[in-house]
Amino acid sequence: RQSGKNLNRPGYNALKGIFGLRPGDVLYIVSLDRLSRNREDIKNEIAWFKEHKVRLMIRKRQREGIETARKMSSTSFYRQARK
Repeated sequence: RQSGKNLNRPGYNALKGIFGLRPGDVLYIVSLDRLSRNREDIKNEIAWFKEHKVRLMIRKRQREGIETARKMSSTSFYRQARK
C-alpha cells in the first residue's frame, strides 16, 4: 500500500502510462488526499485528468474535499465529475 505523500508510486504511474487510463475512462478515488497531500500536486493531477478526458469521481463526499475540488478545478469539470 502506497501513501499520498508523493506522486512517485509505481501503480499510479502505470495508471497514467500508455496502457493505463484512456479518454472516457472514470477513475474513482476515496478522497482527494489519495492523489497527493500536496495541494499543487492535486491541482496538477486534476488538470492532467481533464486534459486526458478522464473523469475523476471522488467517493468520500466530505464538505472540505468538495470545496477544495471546486476551487482547484473548473466548475464544468466539477459538475461533469459529479454526474
